[in-house]
Amino acid sequence: MDDLSRRGLTALDLARRAGKHVASRFFEPPTAGFRFKSKHEIATAVDLEAESMILEGIKSSFPNDLVLSEESGVIGEREEFMWIVDPLDGTTNFHVGNPVFTTSVALAYRGEIILGATYHPILDQMFYVEKGKGFHVNGERRVVSRVSRLEEAFIAFCHGTDPKSVQKMIEIYATLKPRCVSLRQMGSASFELALLASGRIDAFIMPGVRPWDVAAGVLMVREAGGLVTDFSGRAWSLKGCDLMASNGLIGDELLQVV
Repeated sequence: MDDLSRRGLTALDLARRAGKHVASRFFEPPTAGFRFKSKHEIATAVDLEAESMILEGIKSSFPNDLVLSEESGVIGEREEFMWIVDPLDGTTNFHVGNPVFTTSVALAYRGEIILGATYHPILDQMFYVEKGKGFHVNGERRVVSRVSRLEEAFIAFCHGTDPKSVQKMIEIYATLKPRCVSLRQMGSASFELALLASGRIDAFIMPGVRPWDVAAGVLMVREAGGLVTDFSGRAWSLKGCDLMASNGLIGDELLQVV
């Protein structure tokens, strides 16, 4: 087994195990065990538990790799391989009893995303991608939709927690909502990008993005035949802020609106 395959199996295993742990806590009665990280963002004990499982797994198998995690920030010094971890993407959904949340693990090599695993434990759906090998859902290859007109598109969105990103999305929403079939916020960027890559929705917009929210999903969309850029139309990278992903057919029209 080559090194990349071993890392891919690790990503799959850790996303699934941590996701199942999160799901096991979902049906428990709600508690006050959460804190506000910002006005629009919370963290729960489950976030930290799932993160600990993933970080311990990475450290055990690849002790020299760098890790970037939502809850703990940057861990390690060697930057050639960097794991990008979101132990619970959709914490607010989880907290209020909405079953739209995932666990997401991605890996970048010298700044380029090369694989990603996003697990939706309630649906038992594993979304997996490896650069150059396509995008798969529970082992079956999927591609983006063929919708070519904005008026026929289903679009999802998210936004950062800073006021500027929130205001920007409000303005985009007001302009775009009347022009497409549906524009809605699901509360889990990693899941929304996986849906786009699966051909279930046609585009995703997010001002104020952070890498752990989208790293796996960006590669999923690209490997499924879609397009991921910033709001200026330049290819999105891990240093990017605003993100627009689409099936590629409505990308130009959507960029004009944004």
